[in-house]
Amino acid sequence: MRIIFLDIDGVLATHWSITQPRATWSNQYMYPFDPVRVGHLNELINISSAEIVITSDWRLTFDTLEKLKGVFEHNKVVKSPIGITQDFSFDRDSEIEEYVSRHNLEEFVILDDLSLACFPHHFIFIEDGEIGITQKHFEKACKALEIPPFYNESKHHGLKKSKAREMQQFKEKWKTKSKRFL
Repeated sequence: MRIIFLDIDGVLATHWSITQPRATWSNQYMYPFDPVRVGHLNELINISSAEIVITSDWRLTFDTLEKLKGVFEHNKVVKSPIGITQDFSFDRDSEIEEYVSRHNLEEFVILDDLSLACFPHHFIFIEDGEIGITQKHFEKACKALEIPPFYNESKHHGLKKSKAREMQQFKEKWKTKSKRFL
């Protein structure tokens, strides 16, 4: 199973989010996610079939997974979170390491605007939290998850020609679809 460890503020909730009129918020605590950033996340979920695990402090504000699922549905994210990391007094590195170890994960990516030291090959640093996830971050996440068009063909050199052709068609389709989110 592929997992996206997801922070919210600075990844999906951006400067755009907090500037929206309060009347558009679903409640007094939940400002909307930036729809462009949701588009990048949805595309990543759709092509990777990944599940979401929340690392964000939002997991403390919305104290149940059901409440978080409501937040994601309200913001039109194609999948709701399946889990949250444990709270180790704001030590996000340890929280993610514990979750990965407990679930014996190998295929995962971490999207966060905090600089984290854990799992450098799986970590995608969202360097500008006012903008959030961009096409560049989406592409890095695809590469970290080894999904087309970043599938490491050298690891899978025994592919049949039909599979290689299918992968090439997928890459071309992906390039066309990804232009929507630039």
